[in-house]
This record gives sequence, C-alpha cells and structure tokens, in this order.
Amino acid sequence: MPLPNANTYYPVHFPAGVTITAPDGSKSCVVFCAYHGTYVRNGVNVNYGVIPDQGGGCAGGCGSNAQRVNNLDAVSSAELADVATDPAVGLATTFGPPLGWYDPNLGEIGSICTGHGTTVGRDGVTYTVQLLWSAVTGTCVSH
Repeated sequence: MPLPNANTYYPVHFPAGVTITAPDGSKSCVVFCAYHGTYVRNGVNVNYGVIPDQGGGCAGGCGSNAQRVNNLDAVSSAELADVATDPAVGLATTFGPPLGWYDPNLGEIGSICTGHGTTVGRDGVTYTVQLLWSAVTGTCVSH
C-alpha cells in the first residue's frame, strides 16, 4: 500500500446502525450527514472523510431521494468536492491558509448547496450527486 501524501483521501464508510460522534460532540444524521478532516502523521497530512450509512436515522434527513444509494452518492460526492478544495481543513486555525476555498459564513462548496443534482457518468448512467457552489455562476450546479 502506498504511503499517504497531501493528495490522498481516505473516505471511511460506516455500516448501518452506527452513530458517529464528531470531535465537537455532534452526532451523525442529527447534526451532520458526513464530514472530512485532516490530521498529521509522521509529518504528512492525512485527509479523511466520515460517511455514515444513509439508511436508518439518516434516511430522509441526509437526502430526500427515495433511493438510499442516491443519498449516499450525494453525501460522498459533497465530501469529495470539499476535500479536493480544502484538504487541510482539520489543520486550519483561521479563515486563511491552509484553507483553499472556504466561506466563513456559508462553509465549503458542497455545504453551501443542500440540494441534489445529477450527472451522467462515462458509462452513460445518470447519477445523483451533491450540487456544488460555483463562484463563476453564483449558483449551485452539478459537475
């Protein structure tokens, strides 16, 4: 297994029935649908995501799509976009570097937009994804 570097992302998907308590004490599917963070190990930033199962307590609260997999895709895509633009969010102490894109009032590009959109994959299948904030259009868009 290759060693992590600043571009490595480890999304951790939890099974049904597991409640996650974030470092600030907030609970999955009550306060958050997923989150990402960073810690340093052996001088290397380790970027991770915490992705609860989207059934059970998360059903309906973390996405209104009737298909559980669509809500999971949306939550997972939001975290992927957020970690791509702000990988070192767990190390930030101010609204500046190491943050790459973070609005102190609205949050990250996936957090600003709470709606689901769709995108067509290379396989021609339409997938549900989290809408992302576009500074260019000033709206939430599918990517």
